[in-house]
Amino acid sequence: MWRIGFPIHEREFCEGFMGIIKLESLFIPIKGVFKFYAKGLLNDDSVFFDSWSHESGLAIYVPPNYINGHLCMSDEAIMMYKWTHNYNGPEHQFTVKYNDPDLGIDWGLDALPIVSRRDANGMSYKELKKQYENRVW
Repeated sequence: MWRIGFPIHEREFCEGFMGIIKLESLFIPIKGVFKFYAKGLLNDDSVFFDSWSHESGLAIYVPPNYINGHLCMSDEAIMMYKWTHNYNGPEHQFTVKYNDPDLGIDWGLDALPIVSRRDANGMSYKELKKQYENRVW
C-alpha cells in the first residue's frame, strides 16, 4: 500500500533531511521548482538536483536507508510524494539539519530558509549515522 501526500510550499521553504525506517519514497514535482538532495546512510551514494520541476518529467525514487530534503525555489510549489507505508509516528522517523556541514550542500540562499521546528532541531548527519549503524531506535 502506498500513502500519497500533496504538500504546498512557498519560496525558500526547506524540508529538512528526513527518513523513515524501512520506507521507500517516490517524489514527483507537480508545480514549481525545487532543489532536491538524497543521501544514503549505509553508503556514500547521493543525488542532488539543482533545478527540478514538473517540466523535467522526472520522478525521484528514494530507497530505504536514505535521507532526503528539498528547497522550494518558486513562489509556490506542490510536491506529490508516495510512501510504501503509512506514517506511524515520529519514533520511526529521523531528521538531520538542512545545513549540516558534513553534507556540504550549497542551497544557494542569501537568507535563512523557512524550516519547521522538527527540521530546525534535527541531529547531525554523523550522529544519525552512528545511531543508524548501532540501531539505537
